[in-house]
Amino acid sequence: MKAVVGPNLSLFDTTPVAYGLTQIYKKRWISRYFQECRIRIYVDLNVAQKFYGYNRLGIPDGWDAFATRGYNDRLEYLKAELQIAKEISGKDVPNLIVYAGGANIRDFCIKNSLVYVEQFMQSKKGGNNGQDQRRNTYIQTW
Repeated sequence: MKAVVGPNLSLFDTTPVAYGLTQIYKKRWISRYFQECRIRIYVDLNVAQKFYGYNRLGIPDGWDAFATRGYNDRLEYLKAELQIAKEISGKDVPNLIVYAGGANIRDFCIKNSLVYVEQFMQSKKGGNNGQDQRRNTYIQTW
């Protein structure tokens, strides 16, 4: 079965609520269309904290397929998103994919039995000194 993460339409703390609701509606509409095409959807939880409640709109209770992006300096965001996934799914260990974030986020994912996928994109800021980041890849199978 095919699976994709629902669209991430950026929502920041500075995004007006009305516009944010429009973006969330778009995410849900596109995801629903994919479902009609028999593509499994992982709900994107990566929104500004201001939109955590709104981002739950359209996700049925018991849903258990989520994704988010990890940020090395924002572990508290991942903890909050994990809690949201637990509440919606009703499970202590929800099906949550975490993309990127570095060793700190990877270790949190391992500790909490979450799927961690390393970022493969090369840093444009030169932070990797030309090294291939794929050598340090960790992917937990699911």
